[in-house]
Amino acid sequence: VLDAWMGEFQPKRFKGMIATPASDGLALMIFREPPFHFRKEDLSLVQRLSGLAAQALRNREIATENELLAATIAGSSSGFAISDATDPRQPLVYVNEAFERISGYTAAEALGENCRFLSAEPAESPERTRLREAVKTRSGGRFLLKNRRKSGEMFWNELTLTPVYDAAGNVKNLVATQADVTERVEAASERDQVRNRMESALAATRDAFLVLDADGSVAFANGAVNTYFPAPGPAWHVGTAF
Repeated sequence: VLDAWMGEFQPKRFKGMIATPASDGLALMIFREPPFHFRKEDLSLVQRLSGLAAQALRNREIATENELLAATIAGSSSGFAISDATDPRQPLVYVNEAFERISGYTAAEALGENCRFLSAEPAESPERTRLREAVKTRSGGRFLLKNRRKSGEMFWNELTLTPVYDAAGNVKNLVATQADVTERVEAASERDQVRNRMESALAATRDAFLVLDADGSVAFANGAVNTYFPAPGPAWHVGTAF
């Protein structure tokens, strides 16, 4: 109470005081100025008020936290989509501006719908199967999914699913954060294609090619290597110590 006190406090100016615990580390203190003073029945009233005061402070703290959280989510560059986990249809109840920008759908078009309308993958694909199981069990996880914008354009969506619990310990919402990682996925795919083409070309040549990792183990070896350099086993293969 003293740490939060604003302004000068002069206890001598008061005729009486009642103090009662409100919660852990918190007390309600009531002061009266002359010529008034407390009656015995005022104590029971103050005791009842202390619980209301503690609840009011908790509500104010929760409201402040909620306002901060809402502002953070609304202004995030990642897409946020929140579904109602208590409804078997799992309808969306909130999306932020980044979701609208990434997907091309407005909040009015998305709210009330199941987020599967974005999916561009077969229903039985491994990632979609994992996501469906996570939603069914109300659990979390990270997924890489091929999605379709409203315009029809495909994009890679890195989705993180997080359950939100109520006071009774039941999952009431599922929060999905979305990030458009198309450039990263396509760059990795292009590197893999270049690597595959290079390895195919090296495998077909009669010259011996052997590539080692920093620890000295084989990262790549074509068939000609075994002609010029006898392997410690039947043949050189990835992971063999050179």
